[in-house]
Amino acid sequence: MRPAAVVSLWIGLLLSMPAFAASVTLHPNGNLVVFEGQIEPGDFEKVEKLAREASPTGIYLASPGGNVAVAMRIGALVRRLAWETKSAEGRNVPMNMRDGVAIAYGVKDPQRNNQCTSACFLIFISGIYRDGHGLGIHRPTMSQADRERLAPEDQVKAADGVRAVVEYFVRRMGVPRRYVDEMYAMPNDRMRWITDEEIEADFKGFVPSVREWVKTQCGDEAETLRCKEDVMTGIKIRALEQNAKAGEPAEKAP
Repeated sequence: MRPAAVVSLWIGLLLSMPAFAASVTLHPNGNLVVFEGQIEPGDFEKVEKLAREASPTGIYLASPGGNVAVAMRIGALVRRLAWETKSAEGRNVPMNMRDGVAIAYGVKDPQRNNQCTSACFLIFISGIYRDGHGLGIHRPTMSQADRERLAPEDQVKAADGVRAVVEYFVRRMGVPRRYVDEMYAMPNDRMRWITDEEIEADFKGFVPSVREWVKTQCGDEAETLRCKEDVMTGIKIRALEQNAKAGEPAEKAP
């Protein structure tokens, strides 16, 4: 079986798994999708539906991970719509305050879900502006049932093919490739937490592809909240215009 066919089969198996989908709701302010829980088949359609009906500007992520293929579909939609991504407060914030902030965003089970790890990380990095902590990565893996459906040689091809897809996605989202290496170096029963220093250097604020342009627009105020809001408004207007021409929200990454 060719590698591309094996990858397609693996993604197809993922998409056919029984769904225990996340809670996907709209924050009362109307501007933020709140995504809580395990990422499973059906969740992309929920996010897309809210995107079409409410035109939010960002997504708050409270998820321990889940289905990688679904996460990348949601991530591609997030980037296409130029959304901001948000997640938990930093670990230096007392636990009760961290949970309180998550609850204020609409998270119902912060003790279980107030993080963005595993496949959720792929959605977080898709934001045009990123603001969050509680980020963790480890090696994507197939379930035991999926492995049993593939011959041993096809399992290896599928794993290699999926890594290539993940590497391509991470690169398109403007994230250093070393995080893919770190991801695959960590067994899936452990977690490699992204440090505050790494978040500050590689994940905080506007993505690299627009960061320099933001500086030309805002000058010395490039790091201010006012600049961020002005730029995000402009980017959002442009995204809405492009999607209106296309007819509906697209999941293709720019």
